[in-house]
Amino acid sequence: MTTTEAGLPCAGSRRRSPLPGALGAAVLAGLIVLGGRGAFAYVQTNLIDLGLGDVGVFQMGGTLVLRLEQDASFRITDGSDITTLQDSMARWSDVTTSNATITEGARFNLPSPIDASAGLGTDGVNRLYFAETDNNNVLSNAIAVSFFFVGAGGQITDCDIVFNERLYTFSTTTPANPNQILGTNTYDLGEIATHEMGHCLGFDHSPVAGRFASGGLEASGFSSGDFTYQATMYPYGSRTIQGRSLSQDDISGVSFIYPNSTPPVTTGAISGRVLNGGTFASIKGAHVVAVATSAPDVPVAGVISDVQAGGPGGEYSIVGLPPGTYYARIEPLVGTSNPFTAANTHFTGFDATFPWEFYDGVTESGFDVATDRVAVTVNAGQTVTGIDFLTNVASRDPNEPNNTRASATPVACEQTMTSSIVPLGDVDYYALPITAGTEVQVDVNAARSGSPLDAIAGVFDAAGNRLAFADNTQSLDPILTVDLFTPGTYYVAVASFNDGSFNGTDARTVGNYRITLHCSVPRVQPGTCRGQVLYAASSSTGTIYAISDTNHDLQFEGQTVFANGIGAVQGSLTSRRDGGVCLGTATSDIDVLWDDTGDFTFDRTTAIATANPDTLPLAAVRRAGVEYLYTGDTFGSGTVYEMRDANGDAQPEQTTVFTDEPQSVIALSVDEGGMLYVFDGSFNQFGGILAYRDTDGDGVADHSSVFLADASAYGTLLARRPGEVFATNVPLGQIDRLLDVDGDGVADSVAPYATGLALDVLQSLAIDGADVLYVIDGGNRVLALPDDNGDGAADRQVQFSAQIPGLLGIAFGQGPPETVSLPGSHHPVTVTRSGPGLRLTWEDQGPTVPAYNIYEGTIGDWYSHAPLLCRVTGTPDGVGNRFLDVAPTGAASHYYLVTASDACGEGSPGRAGSGLRLPMPNGTCGAAP
Repeated sequence: MTTTEAGLPCAGSRRRSPLPGALGAAVLAGLIVLGGRGAFAYVQTNLIDLGLGDVGVFQMGGTLVLRLEQDASFRITDGSDITTLQDSMARWSDVTTSNATITEGARFNLPSPIDASAGLGTDGVNRLYFAETDNNNVLSNAIAVSFFFVGAGGQITDCDIVFNERLYTFSTTTPANPNQILGTNTYDLGEIATHEMGHCLGFDHSPVAGRFASGGLEASGFSSGDFTYQATMYPYGSRTIQGRSLSQDDISGVSFIYPNSTPPVTTGAISGRVLNGGTFASIKGAHVVAVATSAPDVPVAGVISDVQAGGPGGEYSIVGLPPGTYYARIEPLVGTSNPFTAANTHFTGFDATFPWEFYDGVTESGFDVATDRVAVTVNAGQTVTGIDFLTNVASRDPNEPNNTRASATPVACEQTMTSSIVPLGDVDYYALPITAGTEVQVDVNAARSGSPLDAIAGVFDAAGNRLAFADNTQSLDPILTVDLFTPGTYYVAVASFNDGSFNGTDARTVGNYRITLHCSVPRVQPGTCRGQVLYAASSSTGTIYAISDTNHDLQFEGQTVFANGIGAVQGSLTSRRDGGVCLGTATSDIDVLWDDTGDFTFDRTTAIATANPDTLPLAAVRRAGVEYLYTGDTFGSGTVYEMRDANGDAQPEQTTVFTDEPQSVIALSVDEGGMLYVFDGSFNQFGGILAYRDTDGDGVADHSSVFLADASAYGTLLARRPGEVFATNVPLGQIDRLLDVDGDGVADSVAPYATGLALDVLQSLAIDGADVLYVIDGGNRVLALPDDNGDGAADRQVQFSAQIPGLLGIAFGQGPPETVSLPGSHHPVTVTRSGPGLRLTWEDQGPTVPAYNIYEGTIGDWYSHAPLLCRVTGTPDGVGNRFLDVAPTGAASHYYLVTASDACGEGSPGRAGSGLRLPMPNGTCGAAP
């Protein structure tokens, strides 16, 4: 029986390409299947999770004789492949504190082309060879696989290593920069060989990935670009040469499993337990890491708690440490910046819910500060015991003291505060000033976020009279709503259950919580211009909200539920000029919801059927009165379709395959010049942005380019001006502005537009009619990011919306009309002779635009135009244009400008060469009633 321990691609989010490569090991067992792991970091495997005994996998006597196929790599012909393999053997053999040895046996020959199964066997002969084919799919997409045959007692009796040269290229070069990426699908032979030989010695994968980042978790080289501190036994190939040399973690491991007489007298150890700080239960799966006090972010060696044989539970032991002073720290293996999780092992039941922290000595508790730490001195031949961790179950409350109404913490409507009930019997009071009759909702989130706190909540008036109480409204969390009719100061109290008097008596639980106060706000006023309304969809509430800002102070003044019940799985939002809102879904249908009455609550809906399995990404544009909608699927073929709706029912009269080049469409957006930008999550493995243009208007892209080859850091994008794309740089928490200056469809510059943001790959961007960019920050609020001075970078961050949990898609409604005959339009403004006068022809913007305005200026006197005719309709020509005959003023040579108007106002006259909007003409025609 064969089991593969790695080889399936491992992704950071639903919108990311796989890590560069997985390293594999498999087990062939005789009487029992022992699993494909030997030692975890350097903790010998406890096989109890497989239903077996406390059995570790090992080589008898620490001796491995490995035979090499005589031709080795069929791509490397200079002999460096053989010497590299011999060097990898020597790395394990040369560890001075271990008696493990790997020696080369007699070479063997397999007929070419070598299949992956050709040399596999259970004959006790350990073979290493390179496979050109994989007819039985034993390698899948792993870089290399070590196949074990394990007998009773855990002894490895046969280990065959197969390199997947069918899919990957192996390198023996040594670049000057050890972090230099060797190339696409290219891996260092020394790194991979040393890793696989470690499996043959009985090692499992190590979670030691790299430096600890500011968030307290290790960041692998795939996140940081630095593979210096990654263990050789880490499960993913780095595509650098860093893994050639054994890390201290690897050295300590081989010294622990195969010790000689040196380790006990030259090195020391740290041991202890990891326990839950609230219940004192054992924690399994905590990554316990020793770091030098001089470099507390650099891992020296690490182990996993509660996976060693025997012990009381939660135990760990870090051995083989050189004498010195260390800090001990723990982190959960949650698979974020360090993609390592329990899935990279055969173990089960890892606890990844606790926060990271340092060991801080006698003050260690379930409520300490993560960064507080105490040094542990390790002497040669000594084991420092009793280094016990209590995981944090709550934080010290920054709002204390607030145990009474007199010491209450000030709080405001639509504010969220993070606090804790610590110690047992604590009570938190908050003072809320109310200036007018208000409905207040108090939402205490503890149990829903995994906190051990079982909370209660109450609202009191200034005299101490309890006005409302809640317990266990949702899960164990209290949520209450109370009408406060009289202006004044009211008090919100939070305590543990069983403390109904809110005075600390007989409390039972402690833990963190978040409290949010929601106050009712006015609805969006009927008749508000849709261009002044942002539509925002929440996956948490399954709701689309309409949020208005009529005075453009970048802060909302009204909010209405546009639609309920849209579900938790949502895609992009786009809007139509007829009041419709389009929502991408996880199905093949696009949902369209219309507000026919202008009250910002949808009145009817329809579904647009597509050929894609999902329609999560959407982009929309309106040209010549036609609504264009683009969609491409994320999880299917990646085909992008263009749909045209000219009659206003949302059902396309024409659907075309705009492009079938992308493979996984994460986001779409169209700029004002008609260029469609596609964020393809599979391009170049990590994701890229592609640009497409339809130059002849047939609905099929006939020009394409790679706008940005490496978009691996981005989550979504939004285009605006021709050649201008905004993209969310999720790891850096910033929005980048990508600019194509010369119009060749390739970004010429990438610069930060706004920084200091909390972004997510699923959350979109929006832009209003004044070119202000809006972003979802922290998943629960919308920020406006105006570029006040026009230098291409945001000058302010203004909170636009109230806090709304689970925000995903945002889009502004339409209005006033867009610029007439935008650049790239197939219906430009033209001037021709018509009898004694002139005929102006321009793009027909459809039935939702009631009027157009004609301005006349004198050639040679730039920007001298003034209104000639206001609020005219012109005559449609049936092919997407309108025309009007005009009589020029005087004998001078003139130029003409056409704008569009509706009830919301007059549309923009266009942009200057700098990309900034042109000012309105001298005297404007304004809105059309």
